[in-house]
Amino acid sequence: MPGWATNALGAGGVVAAEAVAALQAWATSNIPAMMQAGTLVHCLGLQARKAYIGETGTEHPDREASTIDVSSYIVRDNHWDSQRRRGLH
Repeated sequence: MPGWATNALGAGGVVAAEAVAALQAWATSNIPAMMQAGTLVHCLGLQARKAYIGETGTEHPDREASTIDVSSYIVRDNHWDSQRRRGLH
């Protein structure tokens, strides 16, 4: 989420706990409401895949393409991140 004020900076250069809590509260109350207002369902799209065995030996079964509805929102990272994009030419 862009647009944070300087008081959202916490000790050690991470996002202040109050700002993390505010973002969590905003996401929990606003994202579902915005999705519903647009008659949309917030979900994760899972692509179809064939069964395979991962590098650690874990077996992953095949699956058909499907969706899973999003039921909650969690802020897991309190580090400032950036996105760098190339300009459009």
